[in-house]
Amino acid sequence: MYEAKYENYIRGTYDVCSPGGGRMCKKEDKPAVIVEYSDTLADIFPEMPASWIYNGTAEYSHVMSLSEVYDTKGQKIYRVFGEVEDMSDGEVDADFRFDLSYIVSGDNLEQIREGQMLMDSEYERLTLLKLPLEIQATWTEDVVDSDGRKVRVQSTIENIEDDEDGKTIYTVKYDQVGSDYYELRKFKEQTGLIYFEKIMFYDGDAFELQYSLYKLDTEKTLVAKEDDNDSTVKEAGPDSDATLIELDKLPEQMDKDVASGMIPDDATRETLSKLIYDFNDAWTLFANDKDMGVLDYVTDNGEAYDIIHRFPAGTMTLSFEKNENSGYESS
Repeated sequence: MYEAKYENYIRGTYDVCSPGGGRMCKKEDKPAVIVEYSDTLADIFPEMPASWIYNGTAEYSHVMSLSEVYDTKGQKIYRVFGEVEDMSDGEVDADFRFDLSYIVSGDNLEQIREGQMLMDSEYERLTLLKLPLEIQATWTEDVVDSDGRKVRVQSTIENIEDDEDGKTIYTVKYDQVGSDYYELRKFKEQTGLIYFEKIMFYDGDAFELQYSLYKLDTEKTLVAKEDDNDSTVKEAGPDSDATLIELDKLPEQMDKDVASGMIPDDATRETLSKLIYDFNDAWTLFANDKDMGVLDYVTDNGEAYDIIHRFPAGTMTLSFEKNENSGYESS
């Protein structure tokens, strides 16, 4: 069970077919989506200001700070900006800065990573935690690795314990199916990530890379983007202007906002609208005429599957009522 921070009823247009079946349909507006997020998962992280310093294998180190918090449309989004320490004294021509987004939506916590030098996940997007928070709870998802390949990851909560301060620590292992590759993380309540480990392979040998939390500073911001004079917390309800793209934002920032699921652009709205209409048409034909073309939309390699997985988990939920004429019911 998880707690609802917001319950947003987003009205959408759906096909409601007449009892006679066939293509006789009318359009009807009704509540379509209820979005909730888990307070328990949101409490994994501290509020602003917050900065973390991590140290790890072979003198690896990075520092990062919480730059923004959005509490909007049934999601809580923590944006983090950081920088990896350049151990080459400038000899390596690389961008050591990185961005992380932690998105709490529905029953899961997802990470979106941007940055080449951060010692972190091989996956740009990954579900870090998922309810129920119980030992041996598992979930499986398809993700894209650093080489652009679609792979499957099975994640398991291996341990849950309280530290000396009474705060809960969750240990989660992420195993790539069909591979020896894995990642392991520990999260601490009101602290965030406190330990990371992954296995790497080189010339037939396997070795572990790891880092752990050296210090959490909840009094100041240790690192910020050059264009960020002040870090701000945005508390936005469903109708707040804080959830809309500002016209003077850079295209890069707009792309990030759209990718995070915070701000749908016109093209996104149009795509989703077409998806809903096409899916409804396919479902109607299946329910009334046993037309199996609906499988083109709901199978792993179908059009709708690909479209809907471009958006963060938990940003939308589609449900359809039982069609009395056919006796079929969606799940």
